[in-house]
Amino acid sequence: SNTLSKEDMSALYKKIGDIISMHEQPMDVIAQLDNYNFVFVMSRNSKDTALSDAEKIVHSVHDSAFSTSKGPIKVTLSGGILLKAPASALESSILDAHKVMEKAKESGGNRVAQLREKADHFR
Repeated sequence: SNTLSKEDMSALYKKIGDIISMHEQPMDVIAQLDNYNFVFVMSRNSKDTALSDAEKIVHSVHDSAFSTSKGPIKVTLSGGILLKAPASALESSILDAHKVMEKAKESGGNRVAQLREKADHFR
């Protein structure tokens, strides 16, 4: 939010990063793309496992209170998940995931959207 200071925003992103890293496994990569977006490249045995971990992250953020100079606040996280095709570049997969994430946001946030058979689907 624009009403928070840079220090508050940094602390907020650090805490979200910490929450994501609690679900991190050795082959995973976490990156902050820009002010409002993280990418979490997950190496999992199945899409269901990846989706379950993504949903746990969203719920952990939802259940957390974030300290700011204006007092504790609640944060809404939306996620988009898709399988990366072996031949596709990571950058294009990130763009696709971003589009799916926008669908989750449009549906009210606090959810993980996924692309299934070219149709938007929510679990």
